[in-house]
Amino acid sequence: MSQQRIMDYHLARLKDKRGSVRMDAMQQLAILNPTGFAEIFQSMYNGDADAEVRAVARRCLLNVYAEALKSDQAAVRLEALRQCIAMDGSETLHLAQALLGSDEDERVRAAARQFVVTHTLDRLRSSEAAARLEAITLLEQMEAEEALDALQQVYAADTDPEVRKAAQRAGRAIFNQARARRAGAS
Repeated sequence: MSQQRIMDYHLARLKDKRGSVRMDAMQQLAILNPTGFAEIFQSMYNGDADAEVRAVARRCLLNVYAEALKSDQAAVRLEALRQCIAMDGSETLHLAQALLGSDEDERVRAAARQFVVTHTLDRLRSSEAAARLEAITLLEQMEAEEALDALQQVYAADTDPEVRKAAQRAGRAIFNQARARRAGAS
């Protein structure tokens, strides 16, 4: 059987009323052509009534975008990152963190940084102290000057003394690093 006939077979299976068949069809299409069916996966992700089918479509889409992030073209990587960000989730955080230090294009790094900082600031509101501590550490490592107000609020209001101490330490470190950058730039 030719590859085109196999793809046509799986494309037809996407219309099956059984979710398990649609999920299997997407997975087979992703194996046959990992990047060629992004629009179909997006359509299934946005429009299928079955949550499990949408979850498989999401995984297929993330694989498409992960492949696109390896492109030689910065515009392709940037668009793939934007599509991942629109989907959100922990997978996107990991992809964005990987781009922070490795991508050669400033626009891609800036978009990745903005997403990581925003996501990390949201984690400061976690009910888990360990998650808040992890977020504080990441913000400090990133020297995220835009996090200073949020860190001040955590220091002022958090009920966990260890979290408050970490927020204070990170805030001071970020402030001092920013001041040193400004002094070096002038």
